[in-house]
Amino acid sequence: MDSDDICLPHRFSVQVSMLEDADMVFGAALWFGTGIAGLRPTSPWRYTNADTGIALLHHMPFSNPTALMAREAVEELGGFRSTDVAEDYEFVLRAALSEKRILRTGIPVVLYRRSVGQVSQEDDYAERTRSEPTLWRTFSEHVNRVLPRLDWRTIASSAALTPAERQDFFTELALLTRRMSPALRGRYRRYAIRNVATMVATGRDHQV
Repeated sequence: MDSDDICLPHRFSVQVSMLEDADMVFGAALWFGTGIAGLRPTSPWRYTNADTGIALLHHMPFSNPTALMAREAVEELGGFRSTDVAEDYEFVLRAALSEKRILRTGIPVVLYRRSVGQVSQEDDYAERTRSEPTLWRTFSEHVNRVLPRLDWRTIASSAALTPAERQDFFTELALLTRRMSPALRGRYRRYAIRNVATMVATGRDHQV
């Protein structure tokens, strides 16, 4: 948490109990700006560990200020790496690769201040995330682990993606959503449609 975020009173009673069955626990948040009026909740969905692994193929699904982690898990992973952006995304991807158990409660646990000065609010943040080499390498390893049937490195490094290859990749992503909790399936099926072209184009740029 940053110094201007606010921990809600019930946070630790909710998350500490979840940490008995997990290595990392995240939660929903309530966003606010200059004042408490106009609070905006993040998504109310609960994520199982299986949900997390699939969601990470598309984005960082959690707000980092809501994180509660077992110390031994953080130490084993070596903490955050130095990246240009999205250190939290890269860290959680590594945690998933190391088979850490990662859960999320849909209960808001933090009031999270959003301001124009935040890196994640900058206009070029999405592009910087897609072009961050350390993040991309870890992401590629996660894709290969979750989608072992597809040769992701060959597809991502290809000068051109055939319609059949694109369809194979989309089909695999869409099938994965069937393994998610019912409340999340529709949302991530839409993400699969939207993100497949971006991920493949980015992979070609990085030549992983």
